[in-house]
Formats: sequence, C-alpha cells, structure tokens
Amino acid sequence: MAGYLPQEGRKQVWQDGPDVLVVGGVSPVGRAHAEQDGWRLSGTWPYISAVAYSDWALVCGVAKSGSQYEPRLFALPRADYAVKRSWSDVGMRATGSDTLIAEDVFVPAELSFPLGSLLEGAAEPSAPGSHQVPLTTVNGLFFALPVLGAAEGALGLWSSYAAQKIRSWSPKQPGPARGFYEETLARASGTIDTARFLLERAARVADRGALATPLERARNQRDCALAADLLVTTVNQLFRASGTSGHSVHHPLQRLWRDANSAVGHVVLQPGPAAAAYTAAALELEV
Repeated sequence: MAGYLPQEGRKQVWQDGPDVLVVGGVSPVGRAHAEQDGWRLSGTWPYISAVAYSDWALVCGVAKSGSQYEPRLFALPRADYAVKRSWSDVGMRATGSDTLIAEDVFVPAELSFPLGSLLEGAAEPSAPGSHQVPLTTVNGLFFALPVLGAAEGALGLWSSYAAQKIRSWSPKQPGPARGFYEETLARASGTIDTARFLLERAARVADRGALATPLERARNQRDCALAADLLVTTVNQLFRASGTSGHSVHHPLQRLWRDANSAVGHVVLQPGPAAAAYTAAALELEV
C-alpha cells in the first residue's frame, strides 16, 4: 500500500533498504488539515497488527483542505507515533494488534495520497501490476487465507485423533460409532476444499488487476466472506467433535479454533456488506 506514495515518499520509506516493516490501517478515523506543503494529522487507530515492531505506519484520516474533505493515507516514521498496548483478543494473540496514536504530526505532501487511489488501484503508470489491483478485489484474501490455513491445520489434528478412534473402535465400546468419524472427516475435508476453490478463483481475479470487472470485484468480496463462513463453521464442528482432550488449553486444536473465530470477525469478511456489494453489481443497481 505504501507503494502508492509519490516517488519521493517511496524513497524515504525505503531509504535504508527493502526490509522495512510498514504497518497500518485504512479506516478513516484520523483528522487532518492542510498546512503549507503537507498536512497536520492527529488520530487514534486501534487494531494495528505488529505496530510495536514497525518502522513506518500508513494510516487513514479525513483531510480538510479549504471547504473540501477527502480521506487520505499518511505515512508516518516510527518517531511520529506512540503505541498503546491494547490487544487482548481471545484469539490471534500473536498479531500484537495494538493501538497507534499520532498527535498533531506534520506529514509532508510526498508522504500522503488519496484513499481513492488505493481503492481503485490507481497507481502511477510505471507502477508494477500489483499496484493496479483495486483494494476490494484483494482485501478479503488477506484475512480469509489465514482462516483456510487454520481450518486445514485443525483438520490435520482432528484426522489423527479420528484415525486413532476408528482403529480402536468396537461395537461394544461407548461413544460415537465409526460412521460419526467417517462422516465428519468427509464433510469437513469437502467443505475446506470448497472454500479453497473459491479463494483460488478470487486470487486469479486479483491477478488480473485493473482488468477485473466490477462484478468480479464484488464476487471476490462475496467469495471471501462465504469461504470464511464455511471455514469457521467447519473448525467449530471439528472442535466439537474432538472430545474432551481437544478442548484442553494444552491442545493445539483449541488455539486454531480461537484464531479462526477471531479472524472471521474482521470487517472485510462480514456477509452483509459483501452481499450488498455483490447484489448491487449483479443487478446493476445504483448505490
């Protein structure tokens, strides 16, 4: 995303080499006003993953210039913002998604660009293809793919548990019959495969960049939300079918269960907004 900055801004961000950790958020919760050759920015941005280890941050704020208001992204060096430890989610604990605070920071013009450029993939003509991809085409993949990984990990753990149960099963023992494990495995693996197919198609659309149609962009949003819903439902089913041992705080399955349920809470994976965007595009409705 920082690649959308003007050339001079990009030089500043990567002046010490390519290994720069840039974090950020695109929610326009900050406020800025024009000042000389730049902007004066203040704001508080929660849920900024890995912010404690960042070199730069890219944050969004509503900028006022005269009587005009426009959401813009601002690149801030680490010295220009503070970090408040606030991440206490039940899952995804390792992301360190704490709060970033900027107070009355001056941001030069070369370290800012309109949010619309990112949303529409409107980078400079010389920019690589990855910067020609509208954000709505690819954003859901950032968050749905880790859920796919969690679901596949949960299936692997549960399959080992099920194999042991099936091998030791006999008609006389209490508990679920062999068919319970067989059906759970078949349904879970099939649902995960279905979600993977949806996400692979979304990735192929994203690879088309600016050539993706508005309907394909909206379908990507729909498919990512739908895939996330299928995956978290499957993880929950596997967790429920894992027996008491799988619910132990020492068992890795419970961590995947917590992570998956936390991840699908992200705003870009919510079915409602995705359905609205898809319906508007599919039925050619004005929004």
